[in-house]
Amino acid sequence: MGLKELAVRSILYTARQVHARSDADRRNASWPRGFVVSGYFGESFGVARSADLTVMKLRELGFEVQKHQINQLFESRRIFGEEIAAPRDFGWIIHCNAPEALHALAKTNPLKTPRGPRLGYWAWELEDVPPEWKKIARVFDQVIVPSSFVEDSFGGLTPHVIRRSHPVETSNLVRNLAGPRRPYARRFLVQMDGKSSLARKNIGAAIRGFRHAFGDRHEFSLVVKTQSLSEPQRQSIRGWIDGARNITWIDKSLSNEELVELWQDIDCVVSTHRSEGYGLALAEAVSTGRQAYATGWSGNMDFMRGLEDALIDYRFIQLKDSDDVYGEMANGVRRWAEVQFSSVVKIFLSAAETLSIDQGAPMRRRLSDLQQDWNSVAPDVPLFDLGAAGRPIIT
Repeated sequence: MGLKELAVRSILYTARQVHARSDADRRNASWPRGFVVSGYFGESFGVARSADLTVMKLRELGFEVQKHQINQLFESRRIFGEEIAAPRDFGWIIHCNAPEALHALAKTNPLKTPRGPRLGYWAWELEDVPPEWKKIARVFDQVIVPSSFVEDSFGGLTPHVIRRSHPVETSNLVRNLAGPRRPYARRFLVQMDGKSSLARKNIGAAIRGFRHAFGDRHEFSLVVKTQSLSEPQRQSIRGWIDGARNITWIDKSLSNEELVELWQDIDCVVSTHRSEGYGLALAEAVSTGRQAYATGWSGNMDFMRGLEDALIDYRFIQLKDSDDVYGEMANGVRRWAEVQFSSVVKIFLSAAETLSIDQGAPMRRRLSDLQQDWNSVAPDVPLFDLGAAGRPIIT
């Protein structure tokens, strides 16, 4: 056993002793009157932005919500010593992935944290989660995930792990963007964060597809939006866009206002991902009247399944290269999707001839239906629906 694994096991064991609730208490728990939501507020990568969506949704549902900057815990040197200042009957949602959530628990004093339900809000991009994630999940009363794909990746932990789709309607972009300026797609967007895997996001396929479809035609343009890249990632992207006169590369974090300004001139979002936990940018695009096209596999299928004209064809390949993001899981045993280049080119050409408002309509209906995931969430309502046997049943 390596030193890192030993440390994780030790922290996990201690966290279970001081933070975990009994099965009986968990079964009988209700949604509290309010929550502390710990997240990476003020940052613009995916899990950070989704925390803002959760806060907005909870407030709409009648909860009191206090935002808590989780980086404050990570910067502390105290073990099981920090306080979360909030009413004791509040719940606590830790809006980051499992390793960081365990880290947060290891920094907090269980006697000085809210005593209501403790929830995680996690996302994942492969067909199965790391084994330690399932162990960490047991420290929480419930783990919320954004898509059926992520829920399935926890195999065997439902109903402890439950899908509650991102409340996209609360997004800053959805609330502040006007419709696209052009009826047909002329300006496209692909994007990624360096905290993700360049191999997973696979934006090179989209860049090459755009160039093949339109060449240097000035009436078509592509925006490549990135942030937090490593130098090897930058070198790859430079190679893909070298010599293109109709591609703009923006490599920096943008404020909410700057993102709205950027997106206001975007007509279509394209994702040639190999795997995706949800696909927030795709959902935001169609929710604001823009077009969206993506690989026909993984988390985005909750709102894109069966919409063949919006999906990029693919085949499965072995997962071997992931920019070290997935570590030992990128061992050639697991799989993800490799888009077919001809299909990528086809969707760019199709977008140029498709009315944007029509293309996204079926996805908007799906996204609206997915908000039923939140129908059972309200103060004082049971956290779980209990069946006759007294076991949680969640559909």
